[in-house]
Amino acid sequence: MITMSSICWKEFDLRKQAEGGDIRYFSFNEWEIDYLVERMREENPEFSEIRILRAILTCCETIPAPHPKNEFYEYVLNKLRELN
Repeated sequence: MITMSSICWKEFDLRKQAEGGDIRYFSFNEWEIDYLVERMREENPEFSEIRILRAILTCCETIPAPHPKNEFYEYVLNKLRELN
């Protein structure tokens, strides 16, 4: 199972900073969603890309903005466990 320390946020943070965004928060733009799907899939090949994407989108709809990235990540993990 994924743990917070298993995902490297370095690339995310660098790109987010380059775009003038706050690295503490997860936005629902395409590249951020793709990044999270790819990282979670690498760590959890038992979850399909579609299942991970569905969990992310469900979380996007239920968590009010702004979305602290670490909390959002944990919320997505919990949602994946529920969908399992």
